[in-house]
Amino acid sequence: MTDAQSRVTAALEAAKAAVKTESAALNALRQQAEAADDYRQIMNAMGKHVFGYYGQLQEKELEKYWSKRDDIVYAHGSMAYYGRENVYNYYTGMTSAMKAQGRAVAEKFYGEKFDSQYGPGYKVMNMLLSPYVEIAKDRQTARGVWMAYAYMSHLNQETGKPETSLGLSRYSAEFIREDGQWKLWHRVDHMECGLEYQGMGMMAPPPKGGKTDQPAGGPPMPTIAYVGQKTLVQKSGTNSPCEPSYPEPKIPEPYETWKEENSYIVVECDGYDASKYKP
Repeated sequence: MTDAQSRVTAALEAAKAAVKTESAALNALRQQAEAADDYRQIMNAMGKHVFGYYGQLQEKELEKYWSKRDDIVYAHGSMAYYGRENVYNYYTGMTSAMKAQGRAVAEKFYGEKFDSQYGPGYKVMNMLLSPYVEIAKDRQTARGVWMAYAYMSHLNQETGKPETSLGLSRYSAEFIREDGQWKLWHRVDHMECGLEYQGMGMMAPPPKGGKTDQPAGGPPMPTIAYVGQKTLVQKSGTNSPCEPSYPEPKIPEPYETWKEENSYIVVECDGYDASKYKP
């Protein structure tokens, strides 16, 4: 091999090495960009959930932002609704019932009438804080936990007066990637403590044809038969001064791929067992 040929060979090898190094760097940048976009989508999916709840857009939320799978879960503490149809019936039915109660109370006590899309006095706001999200190495599932402040208000069905409550809670959620988009799959709120403040921050409007001094026995809360309940294994705090702070939900650890035994959803029994309920 001549000197010229040696120089050409060396140059080609150097070029190959440079291309390989550049390719590895580009691949690392691609992975970082994908991870950043995954995180953005997951945070947005959780944000869409709380905004959908606040805006009383549960049907739209379930259709657009939740997984299409049949094993979605919506849970309050250890009380869980399991399966798409059951989650839909509870999540949308609960809101429809609260809105209907608000309309009936507003008309009875204040002479105000509202269209069926509105629920006067019924407000729910969950403010999520301290997110911690772990995405599986295979980018098919993710798990996350949040702290939360919760505010809720409604019109008392017996007096017509506005009532509010505040709560401190934690959320755990699991997400799944469908058609390149991250969707909410399982969601649990773990109530730490709740405080009721009747009338705090809200003022009853002046009556228009109704009377605020009517006796008890306002419009009854519509009843809904909820099915598909399961009791989950978990601990949550209460207002008791002797109640410890439980380290649940646990901060998610890095993981390669989804394993059922690592899920936040651990069923203790079918049906709702009130004796095991933790709010």
